[in-house]
Amino acid sequence: MDRGSSSGSPGRSGRAGAPSRPWWPTACPLPPLSPPGPPGPPGPAEASPHQGRGPDRRSARTGRHMSRPSRPQASVQPQPRGIRSGLRGLGALEDAIHVVMVELPSPVQLAGCTVDLVRRRVERDGRQLVLTRLEADLLAYLMERAGRDVPREELLTEVWGYAATSSSRAVDFAVRRLRNKLGEPRSPLHILTAHGVGYRFVPLAPDASPSPGGPVVSRPPVRLATGLLDLERRTFKPAVGEEQTISRLEGELIESLLSAPGQTIPREDVIRRVWGWGDHASSLDAAVRRLRLKLEVEPSRPEVLVTVRGSGLRLETLAPGGPTARRTNLVAASTRFIPRPETEALGAALSHPLVTVVGTAGMGKTRLVQEVGAALLDEHPGIEVWFCDLSSAVSEHGVVRAVEAALGLEKISVGDPVQRISHVLARRPPGTVVVLDNFEQVKASAPLLERWMAAAPSVRLVVTSREHLGLPGERCLRLEPLTIEAAAQLFVDRTHDDRLDPGDESVRALVARLDCLPLAIELAAARSDQLSPQDLLDRLDRRLDLLIRRPMGAVTHHSTLRGALDWSWDLLSEAERTALAEASLFEGSFSIARAEAVIGVFDVAGSLDSLCTRSLMHHTSDDGYRLDEGIRAYAREKLQLAGEERVALERYRQVHLTRGEACAAGLRGHR
Repeated sequence: MDRGSSSGSPGRSGRAGAPSRPWWPTACPLPPLSPPGPPGPPGPAEASPHQGRGPDRRSARTGRHMSRPSRPQASVQPQPRGIRSGLRGLGALEDAIHVVMVELPSPVQLAGCTVDLVRRRVERDGRQLVLTRLEADLLAYLMERAGRDVPREELLTEVWGYAATSSSRAVDFAVRRLRNKLGEPRSPLHILTAHGVGYRFVPLAPDASPSPGGPVVSRPPVRLATGLLDLERRTFKPAVGEEQTISRLEGELIESLLSAPGQTIPREDVIRRVWGWGDHASSLDAAVRRLRLKLEVEPSRPEVLVTVRGSGLRLETLAPGGPTARRTNLVAASTRFIPRPETEALGAALSHPLVTVVGTAGMGKTRLVQEVGAALLDEHPGIEVWFCDLSSAVSEHGVVRAVEAALGLEKISVGDPVQRISHVLARRPPGTVVVLDNFEQVKASAPLLERWMAAAPSVRLVVTSREHLGLPGERCLRLEPLTIEAAAQLFVDRTHDDRLDPGDESVRALVARLDCLPLAIELAAARSDQLSPQDLLDRLDRRLDLLIRRPMGAVTHHSTLRGALDWSWDLLSEAERTALAEASLFEGSFSIARAEAVIGVFDVAGSLDSLCTRSLMHHTSDDGYRLDEGIRAYAREKLQLAGEERVALERYRQVHLTRGEACAAGLRGHR
């Protein structure tokens, strides 16, 4: 029997019913070696048919070369199953023909690379990688059967030439090497695994242009509550877990349900569309069970592929333009941002997985991170920025709910929400920023951030807080008050009064008395339609009652300075509240010795240091402490409301009286 014939050799019999046509792309057939003629007798090599790979095959090839015929015995039309096996199937004729011109497919364009099967080369990233003959055969075999799940057994038989009963991991190892050379070792785009079957080749769509980021498919993926369904590649990427392969039958079942997404389709209609007429109820039930194992988080409680009793089946999909299609949920600010040095510092700090922006109430933390986030979106089109407002969160559950809402996951009720957020963040583009605003009130939820950082190391978490979190890998960026120039510019900008000059002495004096605090400046500017800068300056003794109007377009959660400080006050311990209230008796800076003589708490130094950590007090260069005027006025008000001002003032007077007497005694001693 001629080894070039369609029947093949005994060791390459193939699968029953396999087509006897060439397996390379039909657009490029193997040309005949010579005009068709009657078959001649087999060559000497046919006397030793081989079984699989090994010594028998090698000896057969050796014998064939030793008995080389002087001329072809017959003209044949070979019908090989592969480039490799086809050339071997020429038997004794291959040594009599010096050159065989075989027309193979022109270079094939894949995602991010070009494959030349003739030269067995892969061009990727400016480099040329060499394919072995076996790898080229395997790729060509899969390419001709694009879209079909090719069993491993078939590949072993048709490409490797193994016996039909052979068992080997050779296919898996070869596919792994091939994926590495195509540049898709971890996220295959073209050679997909058909779990439990073998492999499937998915080409670029006809209208797609190759790109390093992956093929552009002609059909967009279907968004489900549990993941992303790609019918072009027949894969499902769940929110939790590894990518799943959808079989052809399962894909047809999904197609029938997608004809009316979200609507119930009778079982009879589904059966008719997928199987045709006949009793296929059990087949439908089996296919539905398999699909639920892939699409559902809890197959026993389906929420995607739903059975409507007495009616049929329904596939629940998300809208194509849903929240996951966005790059950000930031809202454009309506007021101009006044540059500050921390803007560039925050951008540079994003090389760390966690950045905590620390500052007192009204320091402008929220506006700063929003401005940096908007700039990142403009400079890096591939990243995402998500803003999570935690102002109403009081527990870990509240943090999770706020993050889910920002990421568009609030309608998904399956699985562990913390784990679901971890997997969603892990699939976000590298450099994506998630902002967690006002974290100081939920500091106990900091371990959540560690879990998310571990799950998504390429995502950056930016936290605004009045104190640092103390987590590994945290980069702390402390905001300082604005400079006098920037503060004056902010006041003039928010008044919308062209007659005002940032260099005006009354404007500069006003912002200095406001501690150059952005919130206080914006609240003062909101009163500029009634009061001039000098009038505002004259009334600052009642600043907590004066600064109560929320400025239009301001990015702040507070409409009054008192309200902003109330937020911080509520988070203090009783000892910290007492220390802050009684420290308001000091004007300017004060030493720890004076504080311990006036403040009536057990651990004065510890309480004052804690207030500094919470951005309510400042350390001075001489190891003392200092309160901003606005915070001091607020704390003095709290001291009066508590009814403790008289007792604290008595201690304060006694301290100063003792100091005065000591100074007087010292002066008398020098006489």
